[in-house]
Amino acid sequence: MENKELEILSKISTFFLCNGFKNNTMDDLAKGLKISKKTLYKFAQNRKDLVNKCMQFVIQKEVLFVNQILDLKLNAIEENFEIAKYFIFTLDQLNPSVQNDLKTYYPDAWNLWLIHQTSFVLKVVSDNIERGKKEGLYKQDVKSEIIAPMYMYKTELIFNNEIFPKEKISFLDVFITYLTYHIRGLASEKGIEIYNNLNFNNLKLVTEN
Repeated sequence: MENKELEILSKISTFFLCNGFKNNTMDDLAKGLKISKKTLYKFAQNRKDLVNKCMQFVIQKEVLFVNQILDLKLNAIEENFEIAKYFIFTLDQLNPSVQNDLKTYYPDAWNLWLIHQTSFVLKVVSDNIERGKKEGLYKQDVKSEIIAPMYMYKTELIFNNEIFPKEKISFLDVFITYLTYHIRGLASEKGIEIYNNLNFNNLKLVTEN
């Protein structure tokens, strides 16, 4: 795929994530992005096909970014900090309806996301826990085979607008609180020192820059 096509697909994906999937037609998308419907249909046969392609794009983008962080060979807590920057920057503007829209109206796209979560994401979290234990940053009695799936599936809660209505509490506050809860639960005394030096609350600055 050429750079221009990737750029347009990125804009389409951002539009859907910010505005939701259910109530936005191909006409709305074309108008919102100021491109022709003819251009949209170069990417997909219909809206369902376009949503699937957008999900594939979002997943590939996430995998690429996370792998770049993993290649830096940071310690386990620093790695969590850097990955968190990506999620905060990309998901702060996420429309609360996205998760439910995908589940209800685009099950194929939702299934792509679930496969990604239960394969790539689960492995990244599990590997992070095991490495943190070897580095002495996480408690030795932590069981990654239990904590990793718990962490992964609980992330769905932070997108639940009924539990955390966006008009009352920001996604950013929910995410940072959740991540802090996770790291402090895992961390040894040595890990807590690194955690305190990083100050995860500084992640709020990501969306301000």
